[in-house]
Amino acid sequence: RTHTVMYERARGVESFWHPYLQILPKQEPLPQFWTKEDVRLLKGTELEGSVSFDRAVMKEDWNNTVAPFIAQHCASLPCCPGMTFQSFKECASLTSSRAFSIDRTHMLVPLGDLFNHVSDG
Repeated sequence: RTHTVMYERARGVESFWHPYLQILPKQEPLPQFWTKEDVRLLKGTELEGSVSFDRAVMKEDWNNTVAPFIAQHCASLPCCPGMTFQSFKECASLTSSRAFSIDRTHMLVPLGDLFNHVSDG
């Protein structure tokens, strides 16, 4: 999911998924990525607490799972320098906003993005 998208993005043109990943935005503007100033606008709402929770879970996932895996396998991952916490957050925004759940597995479905399309015409 997120770590897979991060890996494929870091591989660049070597990735089979490169053309698809190139049409996606760098990051979705989800509240957990807002500045502290912007998050203050959520004061008193249920979303205010979920932003802090989501940020903490993401950092915990990075620290406890993703970063140790990258450190352990960096020698065999030529794209390792592109696999940063910032990249992880960007990819998490994509997977959390675009992933489909199929048989309890979350995945990006390139053609599924067509259903998210809004036409101005």
